[in-house]
Amino acid sequence: MKKVIPIEDGSLPSGIKNLIRLSLATPPHISLSRNEKSKEFLEKLGELLIRTPRKIKKTLSFIGELVLSIQRLISKKSSFPKQDLLGYIQECSSDALPIVSLISVLVGLILAFIGVVQLQMFGTEIYVASLVAIGMTRIMGAVMTGIILAGRTGASYAATLGTMTVNEEIDALTTTGIMPSDFLIIPRIIALTAMTPLIVIYSDFMGILGGFIVGVLFLNIEPLEYFNFTKEGFK
Repeated sequence: MKKVIPIEDGSLPSGIKNLIRLSLATPPHISLSRNEKSKEFLEKLGELLIRTPRKIKKTLSFIGELVLSIQRLISKKSSFPKQDLLGYIQECSSDALPIVSLISVLVGLILAFIGVVQLQMFGTEIYVASLVAIGMTRIMGAVMTGIILAGRTGASYAATLGTMTVNEEIDALTTTGIMPSDFLIIPRIIALTAMTPLIVIYSDFMGILGGFIVGVLFLNIEPLEYFNFTKEGFK
């Protein structure tokens, strides 16, 4: 049983009293007061099966639109401002260098510290240089760069395009006869495709630098010796 607390409105203005009476006269909304029940497994499965074909259709439609945009660009039937391309290149390259540097150096430091714990058991601490070089160049550099670009640059692109959609700027481009994919998507893809390999190489270098810091400052390895064993790791 719910306890009803009486309202003492004797000292309130007449307008407030009328509002209180009006609010009490309105019945409560049942859907708002009812607790939402957890969805059953079959209900969730059904919703997933309904959404999946739509997502696949949207993905295939987007890929097809990109292919047509690339075809129009190659055949010189579409173009975009070169200044925008330079801005996108800067956004996914030089603007991303600080966070890429920090993460890559930390990953190199972690690889070196973890690896040297095991290598010290056999007295082969010097091979930490090869371990860091192999770990960074074969997988960690590319993986960390991809995560950073997806989380930073990709989120920035998505937010920009979402804002343009809300402001009906994309509809305005379509109305004027400009394909949004030609003007907005293709330059960003070109910038990411061109800059991602360079960022990966830079990430590999910064990760090796992190391992170098551990090897030289904490393990007392000679810099030249560390450099030579780093080269051995690429063979």
